[in-house]
Amino acid sequence: MGLPFEFYAIDRYFFPSLPDGIQRDDAVIVIDYFGSNRLVVNKLIDQLDASLIIDATQAFLNAAPDDVLFNSTRKFFGVPDGAYL
Repeated sequence: MGLPFEFYAIDRYFFPSLPDGIQRDDAVIVIDYFGSNRLVVNKLIDQLDASLIIDATQAFLNAAPDDVLFNSTRKFFGVPDGAYL
């Protein structure tokens, strides 16, 4: 049982070039590159009608608590198993 997915390109400012026809029940995963992508993420939150999931594994300290995101504490702290959703 696989989920359908599509890859998308990003421009030099890390803004995604999303395909047309994204529906309300779709989900889009966006990477917050090193926490510097927060403006792009905020813009997408305002623009998208779909669910936005933020990959914050490279931006642990910049992740807002009200976002839907996943992260890993193993990259920042000395813990043996530190992923959380």
